[in-house]
Amino acid sequence: MPSVKQTNRYGFSLIELAIVVMILAILAGIAVPLISGLNGIATPGGTKSDKQIITETSMRAIRDAILGAPNRPGAWSDLGQRPHLFPTNPSELLADSHPTVPTFDPVTKIGWRGPYLQGAIRQNDGSNAFLDGWGNPLTIFIPDTNNDSVMDRNDITYARLVSAGENGVLETAQEKTTKYDPGGIDPATTLTLNDCGDDLLLFFFVGDTRQ
Repeated sequence: MPSVKQTNRYGFSLIELAIVVMILAILAGIAVPLISGLNGIATPGGTKSDKQIITETSMRAIRDAILGAPNRPGAWSDLGQRPHLFPTNPSELLADSHPTVPTFDPVTKIGWRGPYLQGAIRQNDGSNAFLDGWGNPLTIFIPDTNNDSVMDRNDITYARLVSAGENGVLETAQEKTTKYDPGGIDPATTLTLNDCGDDLLLFFFVGDTRQ
């Protein structure tokens, strides 16, 4: 595993956070509780495994890097909430600079001030990825909310982070891609547990029309 650049600006390590939470959960003999929206339609009930705890912790960290958290910036607001710039891959949050967005401007409150995350794992193909507890890359998935058969930045409403779960298959992303609303009332758009297999999901609302 290659060394990861250290910074005192705003980055934080997924690996360190996941390990600490896992150890605390084991020592306490309890599972870390779910926050609102996390795994809302995924693995129901029961005691969580260490791998599930690691996965949920990593997903929270990625979500916070995008949306922001207390005393930490979020890439989404720093980008001016422009849908065409939304980070569609967690590895984009590793960069010191953005290819098209200038450095953060304290006056306009817009601009890149990454890295927003640390702790990615180098894959065999040379790419960086944040892994779930089973060693599979976590995916940012934007459903086809406008039903144009293309999943792109124009569809950003309910973005979601997806772990392929224990079986390593992204079942949520492979079928029923027009279903995006967690617990909605419209059967045509409501995503249910049966649509997701053993995937773990974290939904977050990022809809915006600014360009």
